[in-house]
Amino acid sequence: MRFAGPVSLLFFLAGCTQPGLPEPGSDAYRETVTAFYKSVASVQSGEGVGAETNLLRATELAPDEPALWYNRGLLALRANEFDAGRPLLDKARALAPENSQIVLLQGVLASNEARPDSAMAHFREAIALDPASIKARYALVQEINRLGDPALQAEAAAQLGAILDRLPANKAILIERLRIAAAENDAATASRMVDTLAGLSASWPPEAREPLASIRAALANGDLPSIRVQSGFLRNLLLGTFSYRQDLSAVQTPLESIGDLMTTFVRLPAPSPAPAAADLQLSYRTEPLSVTARWADAVSLTGESFTAIYIEGPTLVVGEQRLDVSDVLAASDRFGVATLDYSYDFRNDVAVAGAGGLALFQQDSLGIFTRVPVPAAGSFSAVWAADVDSEGDIDLILATAGPPLVLRNNGDVTFAPLPAFTEVNGAVAFAWADFDGDGDPDAALVDNEGMLHTYLNQRLGQFVHETPGPIDAPIRALTAADINADAILEIIA
Repeated sequence: MRFAGPVSLLFFLAGCTQPGLPEPGSDAYRETVTAFYKSVASVQSGEGVGAETNLLRATELAPDEPALWYNRGLLALRANEFDAGRPLLDKARALAPENSQIVLLQGVLASNEARPDSAMAHFREAIALDPASIKARYALVQEINRLGDPALQAEAAAQLGAILDRLPANKAILIERLRIAAAENDAATASRMVDTLAGLSASWPPEAREPLASIRAALANGDLPSIRVQSGFLRNLLLGTFSYRQDLSAVQTPLESIGDLMTTFVRLPAPSPAPAAADLQLSYRTEPLSVTARWADAVSLTGESFTAIYIEGPTLVVGEQRLDVSDVLAASDRFGVATLDYSYDFRNDVAVAGAGGLALFQQDSLGIFTRVPVPAAGSFSAVWAADVDSEGDIDLILATAGPPLVLRNNGDVTFAPLPAFTEVNGAVAFAWADFDGDGDPDAALVDNEGMLHTYLNQRLGQFVHETPGPIDAPIRALTAADINADAILEIIA
């Protein structure tokens, strides 16, 4: 989900809560709800700066709400701050001892810290608390595989079987179950897995069907040991296909995300949204900027206050800092500026794109901006920031005369090109929001002819391209908002 701007909501609920949880309808409850959902929106849009600030405020207001501590722990783990994340998860667990999602993330933390016995204990407990938790079952299988103890193979096989009861056509699970069957010399199970995979193989690339044929031959000859090797080849070849990656995402949270964000409360009652009453007292006053600015905005650099940022001549001005971008602007009137936390340190960085290329300035702990290299040669007219591949890191979308250049954030402060939105030439506008209400942010772009393109997110950098019906006039700008209060975001163009 993505929100283009602040949303004012009032929430009305009746009932009572426990100590440490604000009363529904109270000012503290409304502030908690606002802070929590702002933090969720910040994380899902990649604006980690605001997420931590809002979560801290929410835990002050509702210290007994487990989702707040869990999400704070998750953010710490995503930043590789395991020591900081552990007590936060312990707090969440103490408040909700029977919540499977919290126990699962504790297991993931133990696994990342190379504590396999603790990890497996947590995964088993998560399964006991919620037998329908496919991700907990697969996490246990993965931990058993890493441990490499043959005595645990039967347990792994049982967990895979339970997953297949719910997802009988999941190729990732079928191949893993085939591998274990071969290791256990279980020809009957191996044959069932192969038959099921063969029924799914019509759309596979030819190079992926070759190892499947070799597996069939090995099975016919009773050569089960070789199937273990061939199943690995098959998995690696299918990793490049969208359908396999989609199957994998159904059983495993992307490694970069560590765990799934909690988007609802655990103990607090859920809010019931209604539009706020009109604020008839709201007013503005004009304060002229004492510079000749080609572009200006006010942005939060740390999540605590807003700073003026503008382009003056060949210079990017951020607060008191003046940064040379003359090579990027190249005397062109077409350029773009975007703020993003690309290094996931809860401090916003700044990207400037223009006819001379791209400049990326990273903010350090002292608030100083330093230009860092990025692999983006070319002429650009705009830049936008979004987590295009849904991996938890903010990517960059650069408008060119042809299809946009998407730079995928590798998670190590480097970028690499990612093919996306290739049907759009000369992009002039971009919006990032959950337009189909499925929980994943989608993209909307306008090309240089004023045509609207929408891309429904299938995760892992895969999108389904759609073009709406005829539109009376060319579009030049767009945004997203819930204009009819149905909790679904619309495109406003």
